[in-house]
Amino acid sequence: MNKENREHDNYTKFRHKAKQDESYFLTIIDDSGLVSINLSELNKKTITFGQSKSNDIFINSNAVDFEQGYFEINEYGVLVVNTSKTVPILGNNNKAFDNFYLADKSFVKIIDPNTSLGVILVMTIDKSLDEWQKFSLHVGTTTLG
Repeated sequence: MNKENREHDNYTKFRHKAKQDESYFLTIIDDSGLVSINLSELNKKTITFGQSKSNDIFINSNAVDFEQGYFEINEYGVLVVNTSKTVPILGNNNKAFDNFYLADKSFVKIIDPNTSLGVILVMTIDKSLDEWQKFSLHVGTTTLG
């Protein structure tokens, strides 16, 4: 994709001085449901993700490219890099980026441009989002909150 994004500068504010034993949790919501992964426990600087099972993180969704991209853990936190030429990664403000830093509770969306299929990846630092709950919604009006 190699976009020239002036907005990329907005995402550098998510960089922070990573702490020695900081844990980075990635919660993935895809066609299989919800799963949380501690990226720090993978003990890798670069962690690949996509629809191919050869990736470090397999994402079960036709919205995702076979080799969508990678996460790089460095002294500033977690950088997400999109290597796909056809499927964009959208940041918190729905703008497509080739790379940016993930902050605590920030998220990215991967949406197939030809369908409404998509995946959400949520980053948290030092705590997992395993407390998510599922609720059945019925036809009509449902109030949350």
